[in-house]
Amino acid sequence: MADFTSNPIWISKMERRFDGLDLNKNGYLEKEDFEIYAKNLVKIHKVGSEKEEYYFKRVSALFYNDDDGKSVSKKEFVEKMKKLVSRKDAKDVIREYCEGLCEILDVNNDKRISLPELKALLEAANLDKKIANKIFAVADTDRDGYLSFEEYHEILLKIFLTAEDVF
Repeated sequence: MADFTSNPIWISKMERRFDGLDLNKNGYLEKEDFEIYAKNLVKIHKVGSEKEEYYFKRVSALFYNDDDGKSVSKKEFVEKMKKLVSRKDAKDVIREYCEGLCEILDVNNDKRISLPELKALLEAANLDKKIANKIFAVADTDRDGYLSFEEYHEILLKIFLTAEDVF
């Protein structure tokens, strides 16, 4: 396993990721959580319900595997994330996840993420939209008011592959 995965800061970051994904607040990640997320995104983005399945697949890709229909506890989630970030291809997996998130976030298809688009993602997860301001303060390195794919990817790498408390 990667050295940083035993660091309390990294564990806390993964626990916060879990809390943001556990939308029904039952202490487990399960298919229902990602269905809620997808429905919320459809509603917030004001797109047709045909997008719901696509959103579900994209948001559940990294964090949930429904092969066995089993729910995942917070402790199990942290262990799964430890295994994921310890893989040789962890950066590639996170890049692919980032690509999916960017497709979801970039509602107007301008190839960049605006603050309102990021706030919509957080709102879909029932998270405090003020976090978006903190993310932008750290991730918008060129200070143009948008997150490029590379800027967003870099912040995800810091979240998942370091013990640094990014925001």
